[in-house]
Amino acid sequence: MHKFFTIASMLLSMVVYSAAAPRAQAQQVTASALQTKATDEGFQRLGLQLRSDKPRYLPGEVVTLKLRVTNSSSVEFPTYPRVDTGNLKVLISKNGSLYKNYAGPGWGIANAKSSRLVIGPGQSAEATATVLYHNCLDSCVTVRDSELYQNASIKSSVDTDYALPEPGTYLLKVALVDFKTGKRIESTPLKVVVEEPTGDDRQTWAVIKNDGHYALFLQSLGGSRNVDYYVVRRLQELVALYPKSRYTAYIRSRLAAFSTTAKGQKLMAELR
Repeated sequence: MHKFFTIASMLLSMVVYSAAAPRAQAQQVTASALQTKATDEGFQRLGLQLRSDKPRYLPGEVVTLKLRVTNSSSVEFPTYPRVDTGNLKVLISKNGSLYKNYAGPGWGIANAKSSRLVIGPGQSAEATATVLYHNCLDSCVTVRDSELYQNASIKSSVDTDYALPEPGTYLLKVALVDFKTGKRIESTPLKVVVEEPTGDDRQTWAVIKNDGHYALFLQSLGGSRNVDYYVVRRLQELVALYPKSRYTAYIRSRLAAFSTTAKGQKLMAELR
């Protein structure tokens, strides 16, 4: 009799477990679906505020963009507002033309999971991006980009070495992409004006405008050694020739920053 009850208890346990398992799985699926929906709704309620360091520039001047991402939803959202991971896109329109995709040196090559950031309800996160040299090899619109932007007026990438190469009115905006769903949100366009250079500014711009290596150096402190040697030597000549140019202060600061690097110290010693 004792054995009978033992076996019966085992059978009863198996029946209860079998009946409970589908319900547990269904609850897990439902919870996952609700979480996905909440995350998606949270993403759509992220607010993007974009501003620049100043409203007016010369062609070839670096533009510093500062982005604030604010979560106004009731759920936390994991996101990566960084240009190097590729989920933060910068888009540029000149004089009302179609927006084009811009990407600077090293953009879109980092692993997004390497720096996970969770923005809680009511919290904000900030990101900074500089705009100057356009690296087409890293940023020309790919099939994935085309799919992400299929509902937007983005047809191509910037096709010049300098992002803002000519005088005119430009509109800049950023798009934050959710890699999991493919959805994106955009900031309100930011207007910046590029002025015609005159005097010493014109002389400086005439030297650097036709060679993207100057833009690459000024934004990211260099490329190959041979190119850096030529670029650094020419920039040193420009700041000596045109000390009152609006370009000069920034060029000097970048030369100074380069001189603190191991590569820069060696190259500067050769130039003395």
